[in-house]
This record gives sequence, C-alpha cells and structure tokens, in this order.
Amino acid sequence: MKNIILWAITILVTMNSVFAGVVFPIPDLQLKPGESGRFQYVIQTGTLPMKCSMSLDHKTNLIVEFDETETILDSPSKPLYGSVTVPENLGAGDYKETFCVSCESISETSGSSIRPSFCDIPIKVEIVLDRTKSNMQFPNKPKTGIDELTILGIIVLIVLIVALILLGLKRSKNRKKN
Repeated sequence: MKNIILWAITILVTMNSVFAGVVFPIPDLQLKPGESGRFQYVIQTGTLPMKCSMSLDHKTNLIVEFDETETILDSPSKPLYGSVTVPENLGAGDYKETFCVSCESISETSGSSIRPSFCDIPIKVEIVLDRTKSNMQFPNKPKTGIDELTILGIIVLIVLIVALILLGLKRSKNRKKN
C-alpha cells in the first residue's frame, strides 16, 4: 500500500498540470438585420504563460469575428472581445453560434502536459425588427492596418523628397551654365 501511495505521489509531482477555464460570453445580444454588436469572454488560467487559440463552429449564418484568434495569457485572467454582424437577409429569431478555446502552456516543463479545450461556448443573438433593450458597449476592435493619417503623412513625405530632388537638379544645372 505504501508503494502505491509513493508511486501516486511521484506521478503527481512529476506531472505538469495545465488548467484553464472560459467564462461564457456576455452579453446576449439583441440586433436588427444588418447591425453589429460586440461581446466579451474571459479566459482564466492557473498556469502561466499560456497560448490560447479560438475557432468558430460556423453553425449559423451570423458573421462572428474575434479581435484575436490567438493570444498569450500572462495573467490569471484575460478579457477578450469579438463582434457579431447579422446579415441583412437573416430572419428574426434566436440564434446561437458556438466556438472552441484551446490552451497550452508555452513555458518549458517536464513530465506530461494537458491541452485543455473548451467547446460549444455560446454566443447568443436575438434578431429583432424593433429593439426592446440596448446592448452593453465594449471597446472597438483595435486597428491593425494603416490609418488615413499615416497614409497622408507618407504622401507628404514623398512629395517633399521629390521636391528636394528636383530643386537639387535645378541648382546643379544652373551651376553648370555659369
């Protein structure tokens, strides 16, 4: 009996247990056809750091986008966001899209490890013709592309460089004539 207990303790000590959990998305959205809404879900973990990836099940015609499809967790819980868009041609009613979250430890460990996956996490959307409630507001998706101000700055910089080159060529021609 002592040997069995020692073996069990040895296995538990050498085993690397990774655990994580997902708090279901909030809120349940109420949208009209053609509208978009934002939702939040939280990944909680006790093992840091972890890399988690999200994937949709595509069970409905709702257009669902995550702000991040992969994330690194460096704190015990991290709120993540996404958006839902209702196509114009979708009829009124209750819809439920689901997704999965899979996490794995990214630190060097020894022993065995577990890759927890949580599936069938619901995103509930009620499509209505007239709203009876307002949806919670969450931060907009961070911009990842080049915005208009950056493009304008690049254009001004290019025009300035071309003007300086032309001015330099004109001066060198004037010096050669003299």
